[in-house]
Amino acid sequence: ENLKYTDDTFATQLQEELNNLVIGGRNLALNTSSEYSSPFTSFNGGENNCTSPSIKVLTDGLKVGDKLTYRVIYKYTDIVPVSGKTARFRLQSNGNVTQWNAGNIIDEYRNISGSGEIEILKTITINEDHIKNQYWYFDFRHDYIQSGSIQYKMFKVEKGNRATDWTPAPEDTDT
Repeated sequence: ENLKYTDDTFATQLQEELNNLVIGGRNLALNTSSEYSSPFTSFNGGENNCTSPSIKVLTDGLKVGDKLTYRVIYKYTDIVPVSGKTARFRLQSNGNVTQWNAGNIIDEYRNISGSGEIEILKTITINEDHIKNQYWYFDFRHDYIQSGSIQYKMFKVEKGNRATDWTPAPEDTDT
């Protein structure tokens, strides 16, 4: 049975969404994996405790106004917050030219406790400050974590407004 839409507004909105759909595919993030990273456990209870090494993300081919989508699976295990505080983390980046000024990418904070897994998925619009950089270094910032571990996998950054399945960056497969 064929479905017919009688509501022109719905059909127009659906057509606009389809017209605005941009699917990338090429992973701009180097040295990523479909397997979980080694556990990061170097928490000191303070603020701005970051994972290392950082993930290098290329800006190749990006222009002002382009959409950039990033996706990563973040797993936390046995997270214990500092007494009286809420353990939290965020994904963040600094540019090789702009550093931590305009041109970086900062995700929102997420509260964590105990164990779990979070999919981080976000689309941003590239601005003039972003393209001043040849690359960004992404890492996870943690605040108020006394102990526990975190891991991540399938980190992918791609041009477009829809995330696609994880694939390695071409630079990671060229020999």
